[in-house]
Amino acid sequence: MQKTPYPTGNNVLTQPTSGSYRMFRITDIPDVMEKKEGWPVGAAMMRRWFNSPAYTMSEDVKAGRTGPAILSPDRIDESIITMKWARKYQRFNSAYHALLNGSWMTTPGIKTLRKCVLQSKPSPIHKQWRLGNLALAGKYLDEICQVNYVPVGNLNDPLDDFYAALGQCNLKIAVTGVVTESNGGHKIVIDEVGLYIRDTYDFNDGWFPFSQPLGFWGFDGVERSIQLAWDVEVDERYSDEPEPAGRKYAVQNDDFRNYRARYGRGGDFVVFSDVQRVQINPITIDL
Repeated sequence: MQKTPYPTGNNVLTQPTSGSYRMFRITDIPDVMEKKEGWPVGAAMMRRWFNSPAYTMSEDVKAGRTGPAILSPDRIDESIITMKWARKYQRFNSAYHALLNGSWMTTPGIKTLRKCVLQSKPSPIHKQWRLGNLALAGKYLDEICQVNYVPVGNLNDPLDDFYAALGQCNLKIAVTGVVTESNGGHKIVIDEVGLYIRDTYDFNDGWFPFSQPLGFWGFDGVERSIQLAWDVEVDERYSDEPEPAGRKYAVQNDDFRNYRARYGRGGDFVVFSDVQRVQINPITIDL
């Protein structure tokens, strides 16, 4: 991405004066999402990040190696993203129906199911029990009966509310059913599944040698095409002239990290949607 230094000169001020105009700032992006682009969910996600105390998510949390159930409540959001909202988008629905129709029953999926069954046995004397409880939240299902997932979204998707809120996420499937143990083996009759979204909201770049571009933003909206643009400002700046119509600012992940370092605000968080439960025709699987 080609960026130019933020404009300086006598007409750019750090404090407002009579008749001055506030210039575009990184914290304006949520309002642009909601009021100009019509993306209320994406705006809510970013506002939550800006309104949270500074917190940088570890790679273990991001990758799911640290169980979400042990994270503090302020580092998990379970209210903004809903399955009803996500199912408005065709790319999400395609993944949803694929999992619901049995695409989760891969070799890794069955292996994970077997592990869940063995861990769920109430006691050595039990020969029959029910695996899972889909009344629980996704952060708990992750630990007890989630058996597979499918990634949804890519960087070439249309710019819409789903892209702004989640970009790329995982749609997960958990199962419940009656387990029977006999002759050293196990059989499960699955009669219900639960589908839910798990994602992380952060501005980490991981091992990439450059910061991920997030589009070209201004008061009148966002564009994706590569262009010469001002470097977005994390501080407030004022001008004695209004910004030219259509002026855009290049935004990258590291701009949000710079804001966090400067102001002590900006908290990464793990995202879970509600769980959509679906009763299915019973499926018997020998493990």
